Amino acid sequence: MKKKIDIEIFNIEIFDNITFNTPKYSYSCNPMFLAKFKLFAWVKPNDRSNKSGILNINKKKFRIKNKIIILCVFIYFILMSKILFIPVYNCKIQIKRLIEKIKKKNLESLNEILFVDNRSSDDTLETIIEETTNLKKKITIIQNDNNYGLGGSHKVALNYALNNNYKDLIVFHGDDQGNVDDLEKIISSDIERNYEFILGSRFMRKSVLNNYSFIRIAGNIFFNFIFSLITFKKLSDLGSGLNLIRLDNLDIDQIKSFPDNLTFNYYLILYICHFKKNFLFVPITWSETDQISNVKYFNHIIQMCSIILNFLMNKNNFFKKRNNEYTWKVIKTYLK
Repeated sequence: MKKKIDIEIFNIEIFDNITFNTPKYSYSCNPMFLAKFKLFAWVKPNDRSNKSGILNINKKKFRIKNKIIILCVFIYFILMSKILFIPVYNCKIQIKRLIEKIKKKNLESLNEILFVDNRSSDDTLETIIEETTNLKKKITIIQNDNNYGLGGSHKVALNYALNNNYKDLIVFHGDDQGNVDDLEKIISSDIERNYEFILGSRFMRKSVLNNYSFIRIAGNIFFNFIFSLITFKKLSDLGSGLNLIRLDNLDIDQIKSFPDNLTFNYYLILYICHFKKNFLFVPITWSETDQISNVKYFNHIIQMCSIILNFLMNKNNFFKKRNNEYTWKVIKTYLK
C-alpha cells in the first residue's frame, strides 16, 4: 500500500535539498521552492534518501502526480541558473586555501565555477588546475589574452555567463580574504529576484573585519559617505570581493565602458544608483592575512576624487558606452 506524503511538510523538516534524477540530467533545489507549489507525490512509506538529505526521484521510486509541476521545477532551474566567478592574479598560496574551503561547502544550487586568471606570473594557474581535479562541480578555467586588470576580468566573466545563458553571476575574489560561509549563504539564499544586485558589505554593523588597519577602515567609511551623498543612496561598501549580479536586465555594453582597473567597482555602484537598479547590502566577514594588496593608496585617492568630480559634472558622458573587446582562452574544463 502506497502512502501519500505532503512534500511541503515532509521535506522542509528533513531535507536540505531535493534532487530530481532524469536519464540525462540531475537537478537540485531547496524544498522551500517545492512548498510554494504544494507538491504532492506517491511514495512508499519508508522510501527515504541517504544521510546527506537528498531525495532521489525516478520512475521506480517516485511518481509525480502532476506533470505540470515537474515542468515548473525544470523551468525554475533554467531561470535560476548560477555561476560562481573567481578572479585570480598571482595568488597561488591563497587560491589553494580557498579551493580547499570550497570543497567542504554545500554548493548544490551552483551550476558552474569559473576561474579567470589575469595572466598570473606565478603558479596560480597550475595550482587551480591541480586543486580542482576532484571538485565535484562543473569547472571552467580560462586565462585572459592580456592583463585586463580586475575590472577587465569581471567583463570577461560577465560575457562568459551571458553567452552560456546564466541568470546569476556570483563574484568571489580568489585571494582568500572572503569567508566561504558568506559565499554559501548568498549562493543558497532565496532572496527575491527584484534585487538586481546583492552586494557584500565589510562596513555594516554585523560585518566582521580582521586585521584591517584603522586608517583603511576610516578611509573606506569616509568615501562610502561621500558616494552616498552624491547618489542620494545609503551605501555601506563601494566594492567588496563578494557580490551577486542578476544578469536578466544587465546592460553589458554599459559595463564594458567601465575602467579595467580596481576602480571598476566604483563605476558599478554609480551605475546601480544612477540607473535606479534595486540592490541590497548584506554584512560579510573579511580578513587580511598574507595577501599582497595591489592598491597604491595615494594614487587611489586621486582616482576616487576624479571619479566623483566627473560623475557630478557630466553624468551623461560618464556613462557613455564604448565598444571594448576582451578575449580569452579556455585552459581546462571539468564536468561533474
